[in-house]
Amino acid sequence: MPVSRLCTDRYKRHTILNKLSIRASLTLMIVFFGAVLMFGAAGLLSMRAGNISLQQMYTVDTPAVADLEGSAGQVAALAPRAGHLRVADRPE
Repeated sequence: MPVSRLCTDRYKRHTILNKLSIRASLTLMIVFFGAVLMFGAAGLLSMRAGNISLQQMYTVDTPAVADLEGSAGQVAALAPRAGHLRVADRPE
């Protein structure tokens, strides 16, 4: 055997990936990219659900909280006057 071949054989690793055929390696690559595509689609769907939730929060919940703050201010303004009323003076 020539010396150059001995040097390359010594450093060559024999792994399962080296023994795969071209068809098998291409099939594995397609499966890998398909899995990446599935995880990407799942991520996009979860981002869409989060966006819908945030949109509902600022369109529905924020005005309701603002109305609560306004009514709390009205109740706080009425509270000092309510202490001067007797139970009999309050309308039913």
